[in-house]
Amino acid sequence: GRRTTGTKTKKALVLYSFFIGYVFGHLPGGWLADKLGGRHVMGTSMLLSTVFTILFPVSIEKGSWIGATITRILMGLSQGPLFPAISSFIQNWIPSSERGFLGGLAFGGSNLGTLTGGLLSGIIIHRTNSWSNPFYIWAFTAIVWYAFAMLMIFSRPDTHPFITDEERDYLAANIGLSTLHLMQTSIEFPDVNK
Repeated sequence: GRRTTGTKTKKALVLYSFFIGYVFGHLPGGWLADKLGGRHVMGTSMLLSTVFTILFPVSIEKGSWIGATITRILMGLSQGPLFPAISSFIQNWIPSSERGFLGGLAFGGSNLGTLTGGLLSGIIIHRTNSWSNPFYIWAFTAIVWYAFAMLMIFSRPDTHPFITDEERDYLAANIGLSTLHLMQTSIEFPDVNK
């Protein structure tokens, strides 16, 4: 592959621009996860992130550092909703007595992914002699993940087609005040026009 050239400042901007988008993806991601469900937010985030992952090496090879920076911002923006979506799953699927441990496992998994992804990317680059191949391999992996996720992951127990009545009853009894309960609750606001 082609070696990138440019100042250290431009290279740093390309690398760190991911976090510009990432920061701004959290709030709308959380709101959307509450409104649409974690499944849809996580799935859409992963799909968009996959597209930008594929476009990133192309933007460097065919474009410029500005195109790469914009692609990284969009990649960050698309990944920003992932943690809020995970929080939505935790709230809707895990009993409160187990949330600390399983939440730590879920959020810790992202750190493990960063560690192993970096290590494996280095091996891929070394074996294929191409810096862009890890992007395409991870994008393919994400597409496979997306296909399985859309078949297996559901936002709430009451939307899961394969859950047993026993499992659903257990979760309803042990989750506490959650969307299972909130879906049946209406909130009346006072009339401010009086």
